[in-house]
Amino acid sequence: MKRHYSDIISRIAEPPTWFDENGTPRYGPFSPDLLPDIYAVQACLLLIRCQNCGTEFKVSMSFGRYDIRLKRARASLKDRIVSNEIHYGTAVQPARP
Repeated sequence: MKRHYSDIISRIAEPPTWFDENGTPRYGPFSPDLLPDIYAVQACLLLIRCQNCGTEFKVSMSFGRYDIRLKRARASLKDRIVSNEIHYGTAVQPARP
């Protein structure tokens, strides 16, 4: 789940075109130049569906040079896509024994 940004969305008549990986609404065409991580070396645009209401959203994800070093990711974005381990949203933590 991401922040809704209703303060922004409610003031613009058209719906967002896509959302970045922080959940920020974007109103123009997708471009890797608009990603929040200025050091991103991989990017993708996904079509996802809300598990609760079924609404579809276009969302971006990126992978930067420092993601592994800062332990924000164990594998590159490409590797997670290929292995079908990509996840958008708050990661579900496994239960502790």
